[in-house]
This record gives sequence, structure tokens and C-alpha cells, in this order.
Amino acid sequence: VITRHLVPFGSIEELQAQNEKLLTTVRELGDKNERMERVQYDAKLRAAHAELKKMRDKQKLQQEKVAEIVRQRDLYRALLSSVNESALSKYSLDAAGNVVLEGAAAGAGAQGGEGAPGDAGAEAASSPGDRAAGGGRLALQLDEVKADFASYRKEKE
Repeated sequence: VITRHLVPFGSIEELQAQNEKLLTTVRELGDKNERMERVQYDAKLRAAHAELKKMRDKQKLQQEKVAEIVRQRDLYRALLSSVNESALSKYSLDAAGNVVLEGAAAGAGAQGGEGAPGDAGAEAASSPGDRAAGGGRLALQLDEVKADFASYRKEKE
């Protein structure tokens, strides 16, 4: 099209007319090219914005997960600390250096104690009766926890 109609000329007037046609064609092609580039640029920009939004959402979700894990860690840390404190507070040393349950320390001293001094590996009172009393207390505590849990389950239903 360009070589047949827009290149040959016979006079200066025809050359000027063809030059005007060529300028018009160049402007039209330039405008068309700019529009196509703008459409492509806008599409790429929209895709980049969508990707950025997706990444921000993922980041927010991960931050929420991390915050939840930190709260859970702190809860477990506090729970462990309270369990350790309460477990350690239940035991003491009697006059002979034996490890005894807090409530059983007075009973063991009255009965003379059966453990050797420095026998720190013993976790319960010296006498079998004191051990049974400690086990009975644990059984009562277990029953109490089970009852609390049962009432909790009923409340949830």
C-alpha cells in the first residue's frame, strides 16, 4: 500500500500531497501505537497492583499467625511457670534432709522418718500411710478437675 500509492510522484504538487498523506499516516500509526502501549501498560499496572494486594494480604495473615503463636507461647510459658511453682511448693525437706510432701512433713517428723539423711530422690512422705494420704489427695484433685471439665462441657452444649 505504501510503496504503490504514497511513494511515486509526478510533480512538486503531487509530492506535497503525498507528503501530507504520509504525515497523516505516520500520525495515525503513532497514535495507534501509543494507545496499544498505554493499554499494555495499564494491564501490567493492574496486574502489579493485584499482586501487591495479594502479597499484603498474605503478609497480614502471616503477622496474625505470628501474633497468635506468640500469645500461645506466652500462655504456655505462664502455665509452665505456674505449674513449676505449684509443684515445687508441695515439696520440702524434713529435719533429716528427706524430700517430703508439704502436708506430710509434720507427720513424718512425729513418726521418726524412715529415709536416710540426704535421700533427696524420695518424692513422697516417709511412711506408707503418708504416701496413701498424698495419693488420696491427688485422686480427690483429679475427681475435682473431672467434675469441672464435665460442667464446662455442659455449659458449652
